Amino acid sequence: MMKSLFEKIMTGLDREWLETHIRALLDKEAQQTFTAYSKASEYTYQLLKECGFKARILRFPADGKTVYQDKCTPIAWDISHARLTLLTSCIGVDSPVIADYKTEPLSVVKHSTSTPPEGICTRIITEEQMLAGEECTNAIVLLAPDTRPRGEILTTLLDLGAIGFVSDYTEDKLRVTDHVQWTNACCEKNGWHFTEGEREFIGFNVSPEIGRAVRTAINTEEVKVLVESDGRRYEGHIDAVTALIPGRQKKEFWILSHLYEPFIDDNSAGVIGSIEAVREILSLIHSGDLPQLEFSIRSVFASELYGFAAVADYFGVPLNDRVMGAINTDGLVVTKDKSKQKKFEVRYAPPCIPFFGNSVLKTVIEEFMDVFPDYSIIEHDNLKYYYGDDCFMSDPTIGVPTMWLMHPSDGLHHNSKQNEQDMFDLDALLIHLTLITGFLGKLLTIREESLAAIIKQSGGHAQKTLDSESKKSAIRPGTCYRERMEYLMEIEKKRIRSFSQVSEIPGIESILNSIYIPNIDLNAGEPSSATWFDYASGIIIKRITPGFPHDLMRIPYNERTPLPGNIFSNVLSHCNGLNTLQTAIKRAEWETNTILSEKEIKGYIFFLLKLAEAGYLYMTNKNIITRKHIVKALQDVGIVSGDLLLFHSSKSAIGCIEGGDDTVIDALLEVVGEYGTILMPAFTRPYIAFDGRINKSRNFRPFNPLDLKNTENITTGSIPKTLLSHPGAVRSRHSTHSWVGIGLRAEECISKHELFDPPASKDSP
Repeated sequence: MMKSLFEKIMTGLDREWLETHIRALLDKEAQQTFTAYSKASEYTYQLLKECGFKARILRFPADGKTVYQDKCTPIAWDISHARLTLLTSCIGVDSPVIADYKTEPLSVVKHSTSTPPEGICTRIITEEQMLAGEECTNAIVLLAPDTRPRGEILTTLLDLGAIGFVSDYTEDKLRVTDHVQWTNACCEKNGWHFTEGEREFIGFNVSPEIGRAVRTAINTEEVKVLVESDGRRYEGHIDAVTALIPGRQKKEFWILSHLYEPFIDDNSAGVIGSIEAVREILSLIHSGDLPQLEFSIRSVFASELYGFAAVADYFGVPLNDRVMGAINTDGLVVTKDKSKQKKFEVRYAPPCIPFFGNSVLKTVIEEFMDVFPDYSIIEHDNLKYYYGDDCFMSDPTIGVPTMWLMHPSDGLHHNSKQNEQDMFDLDALLIHLTLITGFLGKLLTIREESLAAIIKQSGGHAQKTLDSESKKSAIRPGTCYRERMEYLMEIEKKRIRSFSQVSEIPGIESILNSIYIPNIDLNAGEPSSATWFDYASGIIIKRITPGFPHDLMRIPYNERTPLPGNIFSNVLSHCNGLNTLQTAIKRAEWETNTILSEKEIKGYIFFLLKLAEAGYLYMTNKNIITRKHIVKALQDVGIVSGDLLLFHSSKSAIGCIEGGDDTVIDALLEVVGEYGTILMPAFTRPYIAFDGRINKSRNFRPFNPLDLKNTENITTGSIPKTLLSHPGAVRSRHSTHSWVGIGLRAEECISKHELFDPPASKDSP
């Protein structure tokens, strides 16, 4: 049946309609401005109406302060003119204008701000020069070729007085030397977009060829440039567009297609392709090749992640009762560097919300590969169940299990070359849309009379999955293989039971009972003792706020840190107030065939503590250390009243401390008493050895001895920083290896430690 359906879909998809509207939408989105975004959403809305869909526009603030699910909406931005002109000739550069918004909008970094009308004439220096101490006030910085323009380097150059940067970074320097990379998410903190009150800058992207030539010139003489821009940030709005096609049931299936990014595959092809897929399904229903819709279809077009979070909140999370599932159409195969690989990558809906759509997708993929045998499907263990930006609604607090069938991850990415006409592969797009349309057609027109066969196939898929998983060896020491397999089997059974959303089927239990675990009963070695994994067994977490934390808007701006990586979202999805954190970690590891390191688990624990303090979640912790615990531990190792104690500390090494830094300091003061002294390192230089790079990451950051209470650059942890704020605390004057002290002999110990002494001189504490 599916072979015939695939053939009808392939011939039914409108090639000319697709190409015309993909190009028209891309022309608008490529400008990157919010005025252009309004035109793109209006174009999408009108196109839906022309297709006969009941569509509407949802308007949200673009003010840099409104928050949906911890995603802060961007502040609106417009620009009409930006240009970077060399005032010093450079060998290998044909035109002095090396970046111009009017000829290549991607050559300007979004949210760049304005210069005076006449521009700014200034020096351009290299990142290496800046980090080596070159004066860069009002200069513009040419980043190193391997420096991705992101928050860390932006913060550094703005701190040092630069007005902005030029980037020739590209993800594929060997194949693409004369095109520019799109710079996105270049913000100082966690978010993807600039928000209210963030610092101004001007950024340009140039090709690797231009970057090499300018860098060579800078290294031989002073190079000056003229910087021009009329970019402005303002409070505006950003739209989402949605259309509903009713089915027999009110429960909806969402097709998520993001707007507002400047590439064919990211994502004008996804927007137009998803509309064409729905058009084709309705055409097949009209012709009798598909039955009537069982479930309703809702197409959602919004900005990636942020807009979808706003739409979800608009309809009211959790969405379990309204929405059965979703598919994301980002990253369709539409460019030749992707299409020649003839493969797709699949992300299934994660198991926290059992969804029979996974089983239907596996069935459709099998039949698709019979028709298109040259194609392959790639499943990555650690990404198979994915909670990233394209599937974040799978989070149980949102309630929309989301799948994603995307192009291969290798190949060109976010490069201007992708948008050229000779890169466009319409035939490949039609094949990708055929697979997606076939899946949607089978899923959304499913009927009670067809369930028995589908459930039987699903049982076969479940058994294949268990057979495959039983051969994988990534399992934590001391864990029972069978325990993992029993958990994975329960996932498969719950998924099959979720077919009850269509109808109750007699005989389903016999299929479930036929699923078995291969003959395995091995332990993965002896468990290690006193680990952070063990520590996690004493922690229970219940989430309070909907959505995964992202921009950390509940945390003060200067205290926001990058989100943990690897499978943190998978772990968080299991934190329901019932399981221990250790159980959540085990389940996430089992699902993704991953073993987290002790360092990663420790990082997760302390990030979760931070989230709890900010009100994202509630944590109970049986492992909390009190002042009494610390006092006893110090006394047990022989510290007595009157001692002079040189104290190195790592608060994160011992776990959660009730009262934090102050508790540690109070315990120390209690043990040494009024006649004792405490000294702590307040170093601003973490090491001495040269690592082959000139001050990369600003490792040499001396402090001003006239501002002894400034803790900004201290690298030895939070406890010395907190001690500095205590009454009576004093600090030595050394530029990189100062000490902070408190107590009877503190002043005596540090008073002779001068600015340029050797760090371990005779006058050093």
